[in-house]
Amino acid sequence: MRELLRGRFARRLALAFAALGIGTAALTAVLVNTAFGDRFDDYLAGQQRTRQQQLIALFAADYARDGAWKPQALDELAPTVTMTGSEAELLDPAGRHSSRCA
Repeated sequence: MRELLRGRFARRLALAFAALGIGTAALTAVLVNTAFGDRFDDYLAGQQRTRQQQLIALFAADYARDGAWKPQALDELAPTVTMTGSEAELLDPAGRHSSRCA
């Protein structure tokens, strides 16, 4: 009878350790995934901000060079805007939509 009780105890103990190991692994995976996801989202947002700043610099340089918006120059910049997944809205200094092109 004692042998039978020891066998049951050993099995229960082994199952408890296995369950603990599986639970620990699952919890670790969830925590790592959450932390990695948050940091990756921050990285992507930073990259998007950088691309947008580069677009702003391109538009500003184009306007400064020509002194006005030129349709041909804007058409040349359009693929760059599209490739970055951004949208561009051109406003005059007063903040109104700019419809004046040279």
